[in-house]
Amino acid sequence: MLRKQVIVNESLRVSADLVIIDLSYVIKLTDPAKWVWVEECVKSWKEKMNANATFLGVMDSKTWYSLNEADQQSFRMWRNAGRAQKIRFADPLILEIASENRAAQIITYDKYRDFRRDHTWLQGTTRIWEPFLEDETISFRQVDCPPIPEHDISKAVQDAGLKPRGFTNRESWKDLRFDWQCKTIDCRLANTHAIQEDPARDNDVVICPECRQPLTKLGPRSKTREVIFLVESDELCRVPLAQGEAITVGRGNGVGRFDVRKILSLEVAEKISRDHVCIENDHGMIFVRDLGSTNGSSVVRDKGRVKTLGAEKYALGLSDRLHLSRGVLVIRISGKQRSFGIFTPDLSTPPYLRQKDNLK
Repeated sequence: MLRKQVIVNESLRVSADLVIIDLSYVIKLTDPAKWVWVEECVKSWKEKMNANATFLGVMDSKTWYSLNEADQQSFRMWRNAGRAQKIRFADPLILEIASENRAAQIITYDKYRDFRRDHTWLQGTTRIWEPFLEDETISFRQVDCPPIPEHDISKAVQDAGLKPRGFTNRESWKDLRFDWQCKTIDCRLANTHAIQEDPARDNDVVICPECRQPLTKLGPRSKTREVIFLVESDELCRVPLAQGEAITVGRGNGVGRFDVRKILSLEVAEKISRDHVCIENDHGMIFVRDLGSTNGSSVVRDKGRVKTLGAEKYALGLSDRLHLSRGVLVIRISGKQRSFGIFTPDLSTPPYLRQKDNLK
């Protein structure tokens, strides 16, 4: 028989005085975890913050098992009243409710750095409150959530999802610290500078997860950097560069090259030289230099300062933007250290690929 799932009360979700409690944090104010801190949290908020507040609690499934039987029963009473929900991952539901109700406050320690791309209101928000014990009672202080740059969001997203797959012991996990390249000609992963997926293993040999052939070891993943190609503010594709790798950006195919005709219309691509710029990863630092291009390259730095790029190497910073041919193509560095991007254009992005059938 299937047990009926109780969903949080819809009328509470839209309340102007709604407070969302991240139960997984509040019950762990002390060790061991105790449900009593949830009740104290409610009492203290009504006394110190808002007497008319209504409360919804969200709990990670794994936190449930840290509660004793009596505390589990207390949670069930909240759930049966439509005031709480247990879900595998609490953060997405908390932020979904908070996005729908822009008056809602959140009680947690979390700054949700890895969710700020999808929930831009988190940048600089004043709606998050941290609970803390003061003289045996709970008090609250506002969590400082200043806006963070895109590269820091990328890094936070990466760290949140970085989990080894298919590796059974700590010794084999060391292979996940490196990037790998597939050189099998007819493998779909062979057109990447570093494979997107985690590698596989067979008899202690690191192999491609697609074609099952041995892989070539590249540099440490901590030194890998992603290079992002944009037109105006639209991101078209990402190219991972492992330590020691370099690519030539221009109009032309071949090993060690990025062909701009894969992401630009032929008309726009004509403004890029065949050998326009070189991008190189030297121990985790990205260096760029112009290769004598016709229309030139420049780096736009902080506060709009512009540097003309010449034949000498220039270390590209995270806030720098490399402009090719007066900005028809822009390149920046991602905050990610591990390469997830693949060497393929975004075919859904108009108008840059309207002539894609003419590409050679």
